Amino acid sequence: MVVKGDRMLKIYISHPISSDTADGKANNCLRARRVGEFLQKEFPHIHWYVPGADTEEFVSRAHRRGYLSFEQILIIDCEIIDDCDAVLQLDYRNGESSNGCAVEQLHALLREIPIVGSTEDEDELKHAVEYLLEQIKYRKDK
Repeated sequence: MVVKGDRMLKIYISHPISSDTADGKANNCLRARRVGEFLQKEFPHIHWYVPGADTEEFVSRAHRRGYLSFEQILIIDCEIIDDCDAVLQLDYRNGESSNGCAVEQLHALLREIPIVGSTEDEDELKHAVEYLLEQIKYRKDK
């Protein structure tokens, strides 16, 4: 079992959520959920947090009604990142980061939380996770 102290490791999957269309947004979240499901099968002892997965309906409705702004959502996402051991940033925009992903990336870097980018390719994902696990171990051993 992969643990840190007395808890499972937790890795945040950063990914573009916003899109110009509702279908694009739903597709972005679906792609990230699929990556999360794949990683959960490959690394079952890691807690994978996928923004826009289980909470997307709530967050979308709260945002549309003006209860939560884009900035407030990002503040909460960054607080969640603070509770994670690493960040896996998905790239399905050919290297072009979304505004939200850029904020999450900067936040992780400033907090010295290991972060690595990956495409949806299964082999690349596995290598990215192995790299993150090495970085987490290195930080723990420091």
